[in-house]
Amino acid sequence: EAQVFLVVNDPEAIDFAEEHITATRSQYQSFLGNFLCGFALIQGLSEISEEEREKRLERARKYHVKLSRWAEICPMNFNSIKLLLEAEIRRCEGQEMPAVRLYEQAIALSREDRFLHYEALAHESAARFWSEKGYIQYQQNHLEEALRCYREWGAETKVDALVAEHAFLSQRSDSGSMLDPLSALDIETVIRAS
Repeated sequence: EAQVFLVVNDPEAIDFAEEHITATRSQYQSFLGNFLCGFALIQGLSEISEEEREKRLERARKYHVKLSRWAEICPMNFNSIKLLLEAEIRRCEGQEMPAVRLYEQAIALSREDRFLHYEALAHESAARFWSEKGYIQYQQNHLEEALRCYREWGAETKVDALVAEHAFLSQRSDSGSMLDPLSALDIETVIRAS
């Protein structure tokens, strides 16, 4: 089954998707739709008014509550993606340390449960977080891991898009990444320093 993560900052597209979540026939499609809507709502929040930002963030929180219920019933299938949405919400709320921990948990669980596509998305989201903080090495490490996961998953279009967006990725070898964020530097120290 091919899955495509196309998350845009288009309020009309998000509204359309929200209206059609209930029309899905399978629980998995409903779960995925709830995740994607929550995730899409968070993208591009810095580009909108404070009032609209809070409305979208509140809608994303409601999706997180729904995902949390599914994760309680079947953690192996749903916990990693619930943690990723929670990390993104915490990032938007300015709760940096909880966000970092949640990204790492989402990555570890996705890897453990062999969900390459979720692991890739979690790495890509963590890379965006570190880029916003100005920690380029962390960003690059997470992007390398995202690239590896997307490549292993067979998402060549996404691989090409990442390489086009981040030129340094085309210069790296496929032999692995240097990512070990917890041993490279104490993350709490990094956050406090920023």
